[in-house]
This record gives sequence, C-alpha cells and structure tokens, in this order.
Amino acid sequence: MSTFQSNFIVHILLAYIFLSSGLVVNLLQFLVLPLWYLGYRDKYRELILELNRLHWCLIPGLAQWWAGVEVYMHATPDDFEKFGHETAICIMNHKGQLDWIVSWIVSDYCNILGNAKCIVKRSLGYIPMLGWSFWFAEYIFLKRKLEKDRAALDSGFRNLCTFAQDFWMLIFCEGTRWTPEKYKLGVKYAEENGMKPFKYHLVPRTKGFNLMTQGLKARAAALYDATVCFRARTDPTLAGMVNGESSRADFIIRRIPLGELPDDETESSNYVHDIYHEKDRVCEYHKFGGEFHRSDWKSPFYKGHVMTNLTLAMWISLTLLSLFYYVITTLLFGSWFQIGVITAVATLGMFYFMME
Repeated sequence: MSTFQSNFIVHILLAYIFLSSGLVVNLLQFLVLPLWYLGYRDKYRELILELNRLHWCLIPGLAQWWAGVEVYMHATPDDFEKFGHETAICIMNHKGQLDWIVSWIVSDYCNILGNAKCIVKRSLGYIPMLGWSFWFAEYIFLKRKLEKDRAALDSGFRNLCTFAQDFWMLIFCEGTRWTPEKYKLGVKYAEENGMKPFKYHLVPRTKGFNLMTQGLKARAAALYDATVCFRARTDPTLAGMVNGESSRADFIIRRIPLGELPDDETESSNYVHDIYHEKDRVCEYHKFGGEFHRSDWKSPFYKGHVMTNLTLAMWISLTLLSLFYYVITTLLFGSWFQIGVITAVATLGMFYFMME
C-alpha cells in the first residue's frame, strides 16, 4: 500500500481529481456571480459557501482517507457547543506545513469549512481553483505592506460584517511558517526591543490583528486561541502527506469573548504577545508528554465527516469516469495522432508504475 501511495502516476491522478473538480466548481461559481450584481447577495453567499465546501472538502478528505491524518480537538464542553454556531477570529500558530490543513479538518468537523476565510496575498487570487474560489468567497487580498493595505483591510472587514452566515477568520499572526533562520531573527528582534523571546514561535505581527478585532467587532462573537501540536519529533510535511505518511495532531483551542479584548493598539499588541507566550507553554507541555485529556475537556477523535467522504467518492467517480470516457472515445474515433499520444502516455505510465 505504501508503494502505491508514493507512486508518481497515482499522484498525477490525485492532482487531476483535485484540479478538474476545482475547475467545475469555479465554473458553477461564475454562473452564480450574476446574483451578486442583481442584489441577491445573501443567496449568492449561501451558494458560494456550499460550492466552496464541495471542493475544499477534498483537502481534509484526502488528508484523512489517503494519509490517515488524525486530529484530536481539545476544548471545554461549553466552548464545543459554540464551535460552528458563531462568527469567530481563529488565531493559530504556524510551525509546520500541515497547520492549515489541520485547521481545515477542524473547520470541516464544525461545518464551517465553506465559510472559513483568510487574509491572503493578492497574487493568490489569480490562481485557478483555490485562488478563484477565494475571490468568489470575498477573501481579503493584500500586498503585504500594512500602510498600503490598510484601506483594503478596512473595506474587507466592513464587507464581512454584512454576512448573514457565520464564518471563521483563520489567521497566522506570525505571518510566515517557522524556520530556524526566521526564529533566530525573531529572537534577535525581541532582545533588541526589550521583549521576552519566544521558545517555539516567531514574533507575532500585531498591527493587523488590532485592525481585525476592531473591524470585526460588530460581527464576531469570540476569539479562538488555537494551537496545533503534532505528536512527532519533527513536524510532518505536505510531501509526506501526499506520499501517504500518517500523522497525529492535537488542536488545543480556547474561546475568548471578543469583548474581553483591549481596544488600544499598544494593549492589543501586548495581548497578542501574551497569547503567543501561552502557546509556548502549551507547546512545551505537549512536547514533554503532557496529557490534554482532562476530565473537564472534550477530545473527540475526528475520523472524517460523512458528507466529506461521500463528496470525495463522488469526485473520484465523476472525474475518473470522465477521463476513462475521453480515452475510450478518442481511441475509437480519434485521429491516428491522438491515438498514438494516448497509447504512448499509457505505455509509459504502466511501465513507470510497474518499475516503482
């Protein structure tokens, strides 16, 4: 099975399933777009939510089914009752390559995946599939320069406050993924500015966080302080997941009512730093075998959303049957050149598959 999962031809088929299904969803989203300009914005957003989930669920679905990624959520029972039933800002750490995939698995578990939002680089909006779906979902696109992006942030937050559906704003305040080089620069920056260095995280960027909490105060009910910790000596990679390597992650999350957050920019900055020092303590506790399954915490094991698994099966069936139909009709009715190309590709693919 491991040989099959690591096979390059199989990876090509997985990529085909993801890309072709994404283009189909993008087309459907484009057909829904007139509703926005006709004034039916709530209906437009409802349909975009469902269409996004129809494609995005392939990522948590494949992570669970293909690689066996296990996610344990840890929170108090009272907090669990609210997940997926309110608009929230979810502030996460960004240690490894699979952090965002874990966040999408949790979002899918809480039935909020279709309305899981982020602030992303403007260039991503031009990329087919995910980038286009981000645009249809009214993500906030930035150029990564706060002074130039301030107007875009203000406009984006005002727009999000008009949403009738609940959503999660998923953010990494560190701004980028952890690396040894970036960590050393962060420690140096903290020491030069009289701050306590972090042990497991980069120095968080706080100005954008303050703008977000103020901009979404009229719509968001809470801040979710979420920390992802993997049960391994080294964090798993995206390439490893594609090759079928399993991993286990703990998603430790606590709910903070948004009204408890400070309004002042300096106080807000200190508040974010306190949150990340708390994340440091969580990671330290986790690293040395700390137990999160306390009696006053729930910890459900996420095995895969039923609708996600059904959707995954649907896309696999539709896309592979379409590919099979195209190959058969081309072999029967295509030109000699088309037949030759398909035969050559199929022969090389089979040869490569057998040699792996």
